[in-house]
Amino acid sequence: MSEQPAEGNTVYWPRVKEILDDLMARWEVKRGRRPLPGIHRYYWESPEQLANDVLSGIRAIEPGVPGRETAFVRSLARTIGTWGKMPLRGPFLNEEELDEIVSWIDAGMPESPSSPTGQSIADSTHGAPGS
Repeated sequence: MSEQPAEGNTVYWPRVKEILDDLMARWEVKRGRRPLPGIHRYYWESPEQLANDVLSGIRAIEPGVPGRETAFVRSLARTIGTWGKMPLRGPFLNEEELDEIVSWIDAGMPESPSSPTGQSIADSTHGAPGS
């Protein structure tokens, strides 16, 4: 696990991607295979991609919705709609990892501490949460 930046414990995109990549790596080890195409609808090669992904017709990170209430976090923490907790049949994120993702969303999904003018993904794609 990587250390958090000293700047007020802000969580940045590389840490969120690390959490999600590690989760799927653990899933692949448990299942002995890669996920089937079309089953897993969340993608995270970029924060913009994750912010705009849709699962069962529900946007992953809806503008103005607190992080813990987003479909993305809800799907990682418990069932959502007809889908079970993600990834299906685990392994699952622990509370600390979920809290880091919630903090990242609530902070406006910042890419890095050196982003130009401190712009976050939320500012550039659809408005900061709570706006």
